[in-house]
Amino acid sequence: VVDMHYDIINWDGKDVQIGDAAVRHIKEAGYDKHVQFIWGRSQQILPTMRKEGRRFQFAFIDGDHRFSSTLLDVILTDSMLDVGGVFALDDIGFEMAEKEKLQGCANRVLAYLFATNRYRIEIQNPNFCLCWKVKEVGQ
Repeated sequence: VVDMHYDIINWDGKDVQIGDAAVRHIKEAGYDKHVQFIWGRSQQILPTMRKEGRRFQFAFIDGDHRFSSTLLDVILTDSMLDVGGVFALDDIGFEMAEKEKLQGCANRVLAYLFATNRYRIEIQNPNFCLCWKVKEVGQ
């Protein structure tokens, strides 16, 4: 998991960092041996992971919400995601898509992803979807 969030949230009556809350959720769910948190900007971290030959089966994309950044996150994630793997794409709803400075954000990325015919896209709610990788480029 690559994340840049340093915001404070209230959890169980205590103020905690969002990152600490995410770590706590993963630990409480029993997945702490399977999830690695890497803190930083995805546009810097993901290329490094790709050069290292990293592969994964799940990714959660919730970046800075601009179309260009979201598209880059999807391209880099796709290059490391195994066939059969899935990435979750947050903020696909109209509320985000209609903000002019975001240029359509994640919502607009879905059209490009659909056109590749390499993903099965499942809308989970009006703001969130799962994208299952069914084949690699050129298959």
